[in-house]
Amino acid sequence: MPTSSTSCRCVRSFLLSSSQPRLTIASHQAFARFDSELGYFPGLGSVVGLLLTQMPAEDAFWTLVSLVADNGLRQYFPSAREELALETLAFESLLETMEPKLAKRMVRTLSRFSAASTVWVRADPARLQQRELSVSPRDYLAVWHSTLYLTILPQPTVLRLVDLLLFDPKACFRIALALLDLSHLDDRLAFPSRDAALNHLLAPPPTAFEPALLI
Repeated sequence: MPTSSTSCRCVRSFLLSSSQPRLTIASHQAFARFDSELGYFPGLGSVVGLLLTQMPAEDAFWTLVSLVADNGLRQYFPSAREELALETLAFESLLETMEPKLAKRMVRTLSRFSAASTVWVRADPARLQQRELSVSPRDYLAVWHSTLYLTILPQPTVLRLVDLLLFDPKACFRIALALLDLSHLDDRLAFPSRDAALNHLLAPPPTAFEPALLI
């Protein structure tokens, strides 16, 4: 990612010349100029908007740069799809290890990723077990992480999580495991189907993830 003094001056000038109502758009454009190879992903607007509520535009921009470069957001850009696939597979493996009972009910199949072909490849069918819910980390993990959980958590909670991620980028997996633990998806009466589980993971009720329980 470029960090030359010329790039820094261009970014500062571009942001300072933008009016307040256009700061979110201006931040997108400034980031596109700063690192033109990455492109854009849909969750970026939510992340930029959150940062602009907490700090001046230039500080928000450099915080965004840090989140992309060091804290996992880079993999959600079109140019980093292979990284996203590997990250999702790593979380699936962690879920199987840390929460085997839940994983047995949730995960669709055990899979492996072929880096050479950049596609998901199913494991040997003879070794696969049918999962009850057929919910894979690919169904929810990217939505959670790419928006810094703004789609499922209240903003005050998200701000605390952002502080945690800036301090420890590896915390993203711990956060996801905590959310799954609080979801109680092993409750067959509350979550009898794939649709019920996904609805909870992607559009949970306001009381699902209480801040005091999560952090």
